[in-house]
Amino acid sequence: MRPPRETEDPVANRNWEEASLNRVLNHLEEWLIAFMMGAATIVIFVAVVHRYASGIPWTALQDALLRINLSWAQELCIYMFIWMAKFGAAYGVRTGIHVGVDVLINQLQPKMRAKFIIFGLLSGAVFTASSAHWGRSSCGKSRTRTRSRPTWNCRYGSPFWRFPAAPI
Repeated sequence: MRPPRETEDPVANRNWEEASLNRVLNHLEEWLIAFMMGAATIVIFVAVVHRYASGIPWTALQDALLRINLSWAQELCIYMFIWMAKFGAAYGVRTGIHVGVDVLINQLQPKMRAKFIIFGLLSGAVFTASSAHWGRSSCGKSRTRTRSRPTWNCRYGSPFWRFPAAPI
């Protein structure tokens, strides 16, 4: 895609800039999702190998492996997969490849199709709003607790309080 000439319409310049920014954001999001998937896979693989290798009845190996603390690996991967799902859903909606039931909807008459599309959009909006509301209230309650996460040494709800705001 080439940039428009200076003498061309300013709207075309703006559209080209928006398309370029969208392309950059799409690639950034793709790389971020791919990095998090790869990192989570490696972290879990290392944690599983560590767990099973530390059970081998070889004293020197057991002592060396038991000094390595990988108790944080599972929690880290949980957070990474949650954020991957958020980024993936946003990417899918923005690029138009999000999961849908277009085959059935496209078979309907135009009037009925419009009603189903409006119903689907409103259902998605209600789901997002209720998820944000219940998640925010749940995380608000957990942020007031004094209990802390054992592996990360922070308050129990603090890693989760950002998730309900993501759909908005």
